[in-house]
Amino acid sequence: ADGTHEVSVRARDQVGNWGEATRVSFTVDTIGPAAPVFLQPQNNAVLLEHDVTVRGLAEPLGRVHLELGAQYLGSVEVDTAGRFGLELADLDESPYVLRGYATDRAGNRGETAWVVFTISHIPQAPTITYPSNNLLTRLPVTHVSGVIDVGDDGTFRVYDRQVLVGQFVAPAPTFDVML
Repeated sequence: ADGTHEVSVRARDQVGNWGEATRVSFTVDTIGPAAPVFLQPQNNAVLLEHDVTVRGLAEPLGRVHLELGAQYLGSVEVDTAGRFGLELADLDESPYVLRGYATDRAGNRGETAWVVFTISHIPQAPTITYPSNNLLTRLPVTHVSGVIDVGDDGTFRVYDRQVLVGQFVAPAPTFDVML
């Protein structure tokens, strides 16, 4: 049965004298630990950095086995306070699923937990090449042109005095929009 056990053994000689007992104690543990709890990154987080810190809680002194997508990352130790952590470096811009399960010191496996996060970046501000800033002209300005960050999906918005003129998709990093 699960729990701590203590067994003692004594021997008797041919005339009936009992010797000293030898004792051993042991613990039977057949129950798996609870699923780990991911504290960082938070579920559905959008992260700007390509290096990700993983932090969580699990059964103290066990191990947490981690997978990122279909790739097994290995296992990390859980400290006496139940904390674990891992650094993931140089992740590409993409959505990710991080899965983990805990094992206890007896080798029992617990349920799997997961967290979903995305590596993304904030687009750089577009460069407006026409009209130039503070342009003074007597001719009407009929278009706006410039360059957008090539890492973006090409979607951009044009405003005139904080009023949306339109949302556009540029087929290349350059754009030219009629007003």
